[in-house]
Amino acid sequence: EQADDGDGASARAGPRKRARSSGGPGIGHGGRDRPSSFAAALVTEDPPQADVTARLSHHIKTLALVSAGLLTGQSRDWVPVFLRFVSEEVAYRLPLSARRSVLREWLKVLQALKKNVKGMHDGDRVLAAVCSRIMDIDPLVQSTVLQTLRPFDLKWLNPYLDSLLRLADNKTLRSELTAFQLDPSSDFVQSDHRDALVPFLIAVLFPRLRKRNGRLGGKGAPGSARAAILNFLSAARPDELGALLELFLLPMAGCFSRQSRQSRQSRQSRQSEQSKQWEPTEQTPAAPTEGAGRRIYLPGSATPLPRLDGDGCEWLARIDVRSLGAQPTNRHVGYLNAIDDLVSHLGFKLVGYLPLITALIAKMLGLAVENDDREVRTKGVRLFSSIVRSHGAHIPLPVYAEVFLSVERFTPLIAVECNAERPPALVELCSSVVSLRDGGPPATVPGDLLRGTLDALSAPHCSPGCAAAVLDIVEFIIDECNEVDVDVGIPAGGARGAMAALLPHADALLSGLDCILTGFRKHRALAVRSLNILEALALSSFFGNNGRIIEALLSMLSVPKRKWQSDERRSLSSGNEVLVTRACACLA
Repeated sequence: EQADDGDGASARAGPRKRARSSGGPGIGHGGRDRPSSFAAALVTEDPPQADVTARLSHHIKTLALVSAGLLTGQSRDWVPVFLRFVSEEVAYRLPLSARRSVLREWLKVLQALKKNVKGMHDGDRVLAAVCSRIMDIDPLVQSTVLQTLRPFDLKWLNPYLDSLLRLADNKTLRSELTAFQLDPSSDFVQSDHRDALVPFLIAVLFPRLRKRNGRLGGKGAPGSARAAILNFLSAARPDELGALLELFLLPMAGCFSRQSRQSRQSRQSRQSEQSKQWEPTEQTPAAPTEGAGRRIYLPGSATPLPRLDGDGCEWLARIDVRSLGAQPTNRHVGYLNAIDDLVSHLGFKLVGYLPLITALIAKMLGLAVENDDREVRTKGVRLFSSIVRSHGAHIPLPVYAEVFLSVERFTPLIAVECNAERPPALVELCSSVVSLRDGGPPATVPGDLLRGTLDALSAPHCSPGCAAAVLDIVEFIIDECNEVDVDVGIPAGGARGAMAALLPHADALLSGLDCILTGFRKHRALAVRSLNILEALALSSFFGNNGRIIEALLSMLSVPKRKWQSDERRSLSSGNEVLVTRACACLA
């Protein structure tokens, strides 16, 4: 068979005329020009797509019928064509379904080699090309790729091929996630196979992790595929999860600049100085290190990522903001959702990668503020707040400074957004930073952010949820300041800085508490907490005899006469009288 000239004349002609018009013998004719004519059949001008697919399938099926020995001996002729097809560098374009169909035919040719696959020309490149198709979303392609890898007799792969085939099948994926034991303490995976097998296993499961709302087992199946697979991968070691983060960040690899030798040396010297000041505890996992070579499943054209472990200052400098800003907004949202799921399910095992993750969030947040993208801004602040709340001690201080600088201009919006039941994103950020415990480098809430948070209490339509979140911040600061060092008479730990930051905004705090106590009959729980705060402030040496505290307490007693009706007296005697009594006692 030869390629037609594009006008369909050879397709209408008979077999004999088609062979003569092509200018030479074809495959199956035994001619000496077989290699060149086969290559010419694949590289055409621009024929109709259906003809290209049919011709490709016919050629490849013919190859699969040749004996394994002869096919191996002629591999120098057809292997380059296969590599060009897999690398998607062919001169024509095929529909995705047709490309997958032709790819399966190519893989069947490799399966026909059986044990002779080791004597094939350029076998290493063929193996890498086959592995690069393992992340196809089509389960049939994945299964064909795994079956093709069996003749290569890879020691780290063959003992687990049956399990991987069940993981590639949507019908058996759920049951195999339960049966496959990824925990290092288990002997299911040999220790000398983990370095190669676990990244390949992650590549097999990664197509089902791309969509956040994908179902486990097909449409209508219960449970989220991403959540189930991430729970399964949480049994891996922290250094093995770098392959997962690498796959998520691969489309954005062009946004990361390479590290120079000078910056690498400065980073090493800085890390040696920091290690003298703060030694990691036994519970803190060591920073993960990447393997020396590229992942076997990554396509050769993929842009390599730099090392995933590193200092936060380095990542802030190495992220190209211009390239990051060129990415579409939906990709930023997708990455923020992916990072949220990774941190939620993998937890403490991602601590070594937090400098990269938080630096990327900080840069996305800065772009969202610059472009006035409310969705990315809100989602980025909430995600950063949740990471701070759980792993804040492992986030470098320059990342905090970058985030605070980005959100500085939006602090007045807290009073506008506080009417929703869920607290504003900046209130959650303030709460997570204030509630940081000792154990890492301390981060201080900027005064403007704290002032805007306290002003929310005085907003006309502040929701109970937002008011409760702000009271949580104040209560935490007061509780920390109650831990007084007896010898020096000052708050212990980082609470001294928190109270020092709260004192300049005492008027905003007392005005907010006054507003809550004035309407204490509407939200009695908030009034109880506000009265507790006023009692603590009245007894605290930090505030002294502040007249605003007395005014806030008197506001509970200054009820208009029209409010003192029979129903109000009954409600007051049923429980609110306790608040009035406590206010009188505090005044006394």
